[in-house]
Amino acid sequence: MPNSSSLTGGAKIGMMNVSWPFVRLSASPAGIVMRAPFGRTYEFPTDGITCVRPCGLLPLVGSGVKIEHTIDRHPTRMIFWYPMRQPAEVLEFLRSAGIPGEKLSTERA
Repeated sequence: MPNSSSLTGGAKIGMMNVSWPFVRLSASPAGIVMRAPFGRTYEFPTDGITCVRPCGLLPLVGSGVKIEHTIDRHPTRMIFWYPMRQPAEVLEFLRSAGIPGEKLSTERA
């Protein structure tokens, strides 16, 4: 993704948990990419993103954002969490990276 920005955090990918700081979330107008250990890369082109919305995880871990998507090859549950940050900050990061506002929601999953 050219001209992309990124955040480092953790993730819930399907049934797999990946702790901070082993996941990188990148975003650009083209979409979102989540990179996890062992060469796992999950690409979400903008037209494959249904909605990105806040969700709660564990109180000590922090909260995150759930990426709702239509990409069949990716697990349905895709959550990026960013310790000690509010989901609104991650949503603002995505918005400033070029993800269209209509793909972002403040309603909890």
